[in-house]
Amino acid sequence: MINVAEMVNERPLGMVQIRIIILCMISALFDGFDIQTTALAMPRISAEWHLSHSASGIILSASLAGILVGSSLFGTLGDKLGRRPLILSCIFVLGILSGLTAATHTAMQLILVRIGTGIAIGACLPNVTALAAESVPSKWIGRYVILTYSSVPLGGITAAYLAPILMAGGGWRSLFLVGGLLPLLFCAVLAVWLPESVQHEARAGKNPEKTRTLLRNMFPTLQLQEGESFTVSSMGKRTGVAGLFKDGNAVLTITIWAMFFLSLLCLYTLTFWLPTFFTERHWPPAAALRTSAMFQFGGIVGGQLAGLLSERIGKRTVLLGTFFFAGILVTALGRVGGSMAVMTMLLVAAGFMVIGSQQCLTGYTAAAYHTGIRATGIGWGLGIGRFGAVLGPSFIGFGLSAGFTQANLFAVTAIPAFICCLLIPALWLGEMASAGARKGASDAGWKNA
Repeated sequence: MINVAEMVNERPLGMVQIRIIILCMISALFDGFDIQTTALAMPRISAEWHLSHSASGIILSASLAGILVGSSLFGTLGDKLGRRPLILSCIFVLGILSGLTAATHTAMQLILVRIGTGIAIGACLPNVTALAAESVPSKWIGRYVILTYSSVPLGGITAAYLAPILMAGGGWRSLFLVGGLLPLLFCAVLAVWLPESVQHEARAGKNPEKTRTLLRNMFPTLQLQEGESFTVSSMGKRTGVAGLFKDGNAVLTITIWAMFFLSLLCLYTLTFWLPTFFTERHWPPAAALRTSAMFQFGGIVGGQLAGLLSERIGKRTVLLGTFFFAGILVTALGRVGGSMAVMTMLLVAAGFMVIGSQQCLTGYTAAAYHTGIRATGIGWGLGIGRFGAVLGPSFIGFGLSAGFTQANLFAVTAIPAFICCLLIPALWLGEMASAGARKGASDAGWKNA
């Protein structure tokens, strides 16, 4: 009996594993590109369709509502059907529906299509994250999950810099046409080059020969005997959502869910409303879009540094620091005047902390759960978090319609980050409970937290 998880843990990264990480990163990049396009196009859509702030807020929340459904209901299918088919299907659907967004002519049509694209993104991200986590040694899970997830804000940056060029020539619809065509082309690459997770295949146990082939491709020098059987670990059985509350995981899961809710509320409120905020400050449209991208840029840098620091000083410590400074910087965003240079520097710092803390939390979650419930844990964490992501943009829209100032709304948006700081001790308690119940399990990447 060969323990596949131990085999992955004991060997250095090979070319197949690096290829998997790169393909997962590109898949996440397309997800991030699509998430950002609605926010970038919203000022023009609102002007063309004469929408109120509250109506714009509902449209901005539509894709997040879809992500909520996709993460919680369909993201978990990857634990049953496999990572590869879910990722391929979701990228294809994303491309089709993003292209159809360009054909919408009413707010209701736009809401419905964006909910659909959100479902595809929500189902894709947990499985992209799980595949990356299952392809690398457990001690490096946090690093490579954060690296993969950093492609989401990178996709947002790409969209922000392409948007002024595309919309200058073909209007806001051209942004969605390009955002649909590229994922469809990428599907052909995934079909050829993306393998299934070897840990998932071993856990499923349906096709030992396929597991053997995946291992040989991943580790060409590995000697395997015919008829060899495979396992992942004694704690690696798929137990669905119930598994998130078994084996001492209940406190950990509830705390992770609360932190995802608060973190994504703060993150997506800023992601979706920054272009509109800057446009209403009478900045040039192209400058408003590109300055907004600095928030995403800071997130990429913050995510990578958070990942490296997590390995040295611990994930909980990094989470505490990034959430605290995120609250300080988001509050400061509402107090800065009209200086574009100062706002740009502040946005980079805020993105560093806000997005960096979210990526660190995702890496923490990937390491906290074993292979059998990893995509389920990530999917439900992101899914619960989407409730906050849906509420945030809608709340800001109604707040602006009611006459609240930007400064006050930024201050309110910062509150969830401070609350996350107070939840860090609960993470520690959850880890202690989980450690007691899972003592001796071989799939112990969570110990790096």
